[in-house]
Amino acid sequence: MNWRKWITPGILILVCGGVLYSLRIPIIFFLFTPIVDFKPDEIPAAPDYTHLKSWAMHPKKDAGAAAAPDRLRVFWIHPTTFRSPLAWNENPGDAASTDRFRWTRERQASLFQDCCMVYAPHYRQATLAAYWKTEGGFPARSVAYSDVKRAFEQFLAEGPAEAPFLIAAHSQGAEHGLRLLQEKIAGKDLQRRLVAAYLIGTPIHKESLKQFMPGIPVCSAPDQIGCLIGWSTFKETTSPEKFFSRAVWPQESGYHSVSGEFVCVNPVSWRLDGQKTSLEQHHGARLRKNPGLKITARCENSVLLVDDVDAWLDLSLGGNYHLDDYALFYYDIEQNVRTRRDAFLNAHKGL
Repeated sequence: MNWRKWITPGILILVCGGVLYSLRIPIIFFLFTPIVDFKPDEIPAAPDYTHLKSWAMHPKKDAGAAAAPDRLRVFWIHPTTFRSPLAWNENPGDAASTDRFRWTRERQASLFQDCCMVYAPHYRQATLAAYWKTEGGFPARSVAYSDVKRAFEQFLAEGPAEAPFLIAAHSQGAEHGLRLLQEKIAGKDLQRRLVAAYLIGTPIHKESLKQFMPGIPVCSAPDQIGCLIGWSTFKETTSPEKFFSRAVWPQESGYHSVSGEFVCVNPVSWRLDGQKTSLEQHHGARLRKNPGLKITARCENSVLLVDDVDAWLDLSLGGNYHLDDYALFYYDIEQNVRTRRDAFLNAHKGL
């Protein structure tokens, strides 16, 4: 073996590794950042939501849901599962896309299935790097939103004209849900049919919310309806500064950077009072390593702070529990959806 030929490459690897470590730049930034420019004529074809194959979840794919047409209709927008150095937007509905969706079905969307009919579109989601490389990221996110908007229009077209509905989403999905709420629902006749919007895991700027959606309040009680819910989960003592450094408010003209205070609803008490909830109040997490785990939670400085659960998570992002925003409160959300559904039906007996 001619070991001398490996000396130079080995030195380069050590040097590059040392530089990355000294700068504390995550390797993932390089592995998952597209090496190609965003080009509108090279993105995948748009899904046709009149075809069942364009839906990851749909009542016609769920025999139980099809047999119970009186259940609440939920429009679910999944989080980012696509990571590629070669493309800005996913090819929705292909085999790889369908396989990646399995994670969000099991850890998140499944909590709606007992009470509701879930409509979850495949969409040309933006790759993960769209959240740290804005030059190609913003147009990629707009492409993703254009699919979500068309899917929502089909969702409305397929349902009874006056049927109530719920919007639920996480991370990238929550960003698109926020934009959907602003453009298609707030201040329109459709708003009176909104049970609630669970837009979890994205910074929701309080001042922009007041400015652009004054008619949609933040939920401050477990049975309040027609309102918006949001939180971002962090371990106690963890600083959320980096999370908020890329916060934007989506608008038709683009994405505008925002700073200040952000929405935090405690998913145990469903209130905005900042009080710490107890272990006894928590209905339990749904974690592979510790099913039913109980934790405390409180809102402070725009984020939801919880106990240290690093040992029970599949992946902890340095105290940022973003991946488990839903799983940590799985049974609390499941129960709360029923509470708000019943409150809506009691308040709108004519619908």
